[in-house]
Amino acid sequence: MVSAIEIRDLHKAYAKGTKALDGVSLNIKQGEFFALLGLNGAGKTTLISILVGLVRASSGAVKIFGHDVADDPYMAKRLIGVVPQELNINVFNTVREVMFNHGGFYGLSKVDINQRYEVVLDDLGLLHKRDSMVKELSGGMKRRVLLARALMIEPKVLILDEPTAGVDVDLRQDVWDLLEKINKKGTTILLTTHYMEEAEYLCDSLAILHDGKIIDQGHKDDLLLSDQSRHLVLHLQSEIDTLYEQDYIQAVAKDSKTIELTLQPGADLAAYLQKIESSGKKIGYVSSPKSRLEQYFRSQTT
Repeated sequence: MVSAIEIRDLHKAYAKGTKALDGVSLNIKQGEFFALLGLNGAGKTTLISILVGLVRASSGAVKIFGHDVADDPYMAKRLIGVVPQELNINVFNTVREVMFNHGGFYGLSKVDINQRYEVVLDDLGLLHKRDSMVKELSGGMKRRVLLARALMIEPKVLILDEPTAGVDVDLRQDVWDLLEKINKKGTTILLTTHYMEEAEYLCDSLAILHDGKIIDQGHKDDLLLSDQSRHLVLHLQSEIDTLYEQDYIQAVAKDSKTIELTLQPGADLAAYLQKIESSGKKIGYVSSPKSRLEQYFRSQTT
């Protein structure tokens, strides 16, 4: 069976000599939900940019369902839907216009677009906003539009770059549920996220990218200790001034930017994280204290 994404010995060096990718090789199977994890500057954005044809590799090969992104870019791009981290939509377009413009760009007829776009918007709770301009939407709604736009072309591969960044608690769980449904229908999903809980909840397999190299990869059950998943470590990017309280969650400050969490049955971690984010604190990542992922991230950030 042809792999959904095949990356072989991928290198990317920029004009000033900076190596963004240094011999990356990955094989993502059809129908897999795969997480790509790494600190800022690890090379994740460069890798995704090469996958979608925005950046050309210095050497190596990338294939999407057997189509080389350099030699057969049209077919490769046609198979990929992308949800970027940053909003890259004309905010003066209505949601309907966004869907029609994107569908037209990929060669869909007006008939096909009419048949698809309302179903996609309805699945994401956006149908009532179809005539609203993007600039009038909340941050969470704008994230939904990005996802709806990607799904409009019914991609075989969906690439998600921090899909729940800045999303409220209820929507985050809704997005997780929707992504699971999309994956179960056969769509291959590649996810980047700084929420370890998100990767553990959603993904089958994962790889850790650091300084342009894959330093670990495998099935999540081999890389994460599931029996430790309710004892978590929360790493902030700014110093703690308050230990937030919530039912079924015990929080203990380990240092000025690290909180150890103990979650009892019934705990709502997403709501707890949203409370912290709403206070203006930026979350770096959440992980399990005894997992290999936590050991790796701790070694790179302390």
